[in-house]
Amino acid sequence: MITLKTRLLAINAFILLSFAATAHAEDAAMDWLNITNGAVLISATSQYDSGSNSGIAAISGNNRFTWYTAENDGGPQTLIYELAQRVMIERFVIDTSYEANSRAPKSGTLWGSEVSAAGPWKVIRNFEVDSGAGRNVFSVTGELFASRWLKFEIKSNWGSPQYTAITEFEAYGEQVGTIEHDTDLSGAFNSNYEKMWLLMDGTDVVGCYDWQNGTLTGDTDGRLFRFQWTEKPPQIGSAIMAISSDGSVFGGMFFEQGEVQGIWSGSRLTGGSKPNCQPKTNSVEDALNENNRAVLYGIHFDFDSAKLRSSAAPTLKLLKQALDSNPGWAVEIQGHTDSDGTDKYNLDLSDRRAASVLAWLASNGIEQSRLTSKGFGESVPASDNSSSQGRALNRRVEIVRAQ
Repeated sequence: MITLKTRLLAINAFILLSFAATAHAEDAAMDWLNITNGAVLISATSQYDSGSNSGIAAISGNNRFTWYTAENDGGPQTLIYELAQRVMIERFVIDTSYEANSRAPKSGTLWGSEVSAAGPWKVIRNFEVDSGAGRNVFSVTGELFASRWLKFEIKSNWGSPQYTAITEFEAYGEQVGTIEHDTDLSGAFNSNYEKMWLLMDGTDVVGCYDWQNGTLTGDTDGRLFRFQWTEKPPQIGSAIMAISSDGSVFGGMFFEQGEVQGIWSGSRLTGGSKPNCQPKTNSVEDALNENNRAVLYGIHFDFDSAKLRSSAAPTLKLLKQALDSNPGWAVEIQGHTDSDGTDKYNLDLSDRRAASVLAWLASNGIEQSRLTSKGFGESVPASDNSSSQGRALNRRVEIVRAQ
């Protein structure tokens, strides 16, 4: 996987992931215009590619990626994003830290809509971006109103006819009400890594994609997806993606060996076209069979607790089925956390959570002699703990076959 995706990057030279609504007291600190918080690019008048220089790059929270227009398209631009919730935007940021030159935007307007990506639109605020590098923070001084869709209209840049570029958009404010993401958005998609299937079963998700016989297994709240991906020859990594409310587009990032590698994006296939791959009936068994390791994002626990949530049942059942079908397998259940909290606390929490999974399997008919458990805390990250995306992927349970 890294070979193709590294080439794309060269162009520019849930274990608790709480899906519940954030309390209003914390809303002001949340960047709603971020993949991890469910933001999705709906459209862009121009973008250099569908990956690391797309409009998704500007909501990735990672300055390794930058939105660029197509070459020789440095004129006025419009980017439309959908948020996971309705939000009264109180301030927003246009970060030009890595574009302190004529490509940086100069002036424009941020619009909001509560109705659809087509509007009707109301002005949130006009903006003038400083010519120097840095985070340009704009407070909203007029009447606040709820928006689900944001439209950045860039009227001019600082002189480049070739490109306009932005490192990052951010948006902060208070959530208004709660939108439940309970629609099954299963289907076939065309992605920048070939055609793919995404199949939802409650909070559990499996899938596959045609590039390198790729497979996916993970969990979702109906808006945000966390995956383990595997490819042939054997390669393993993780990914986090957000999907639009109508299931038409998705965008996210993928990681390998703990490092972010690139942007993963796609749109729903129409006209009868389908991927060649077929999703596995038990992706956990497939991962253990081929890689001796399965990363499980669908095992959820109560906050600050080792108590299993009911939403963990589908993934636990897949794990049990895999062990039932392979009575010769013995496995170690490994618990992992992000870096929030102390090392000692995280080690203890991950150990108790791994033990809870073992206890569930043993109480559901798996011989305890085949099972061991161990917590690793934050010591073996799957991704970088410096970003919210990375921390979300580090909260996980892994199953490792004994050799």
